Amino acid sequence: VLSIASAGDNALALALTGAEVTAVDINPVQLAWVELQYLARMNLNFGEYLRFVGDCEWGGALQDLSDVAAWRAEVY
Repeated sequence: VLSIASAGDNALALALTGAEVTAVDINPVQLAWVELQYLARMNLNFGEYLRFVGDCEWGGALQDLSDVAAWRAEVY
């Protein structure tokens, strides 16, 4: 799948479903940010990842999938 890197939301969502993603962007900083977010998501637990991307309200508060479901319901 070819995706514009931008902030990484679409490219990361696709990659996390198992798709092979090639992200492109005119700005090399955006490409680095997407790669860093991907590596963080693959190596940190969900709470750590949320803290990494700056979500202080939820960072560390999620302990299991039921917490994730509650979080998704509130966000969406």
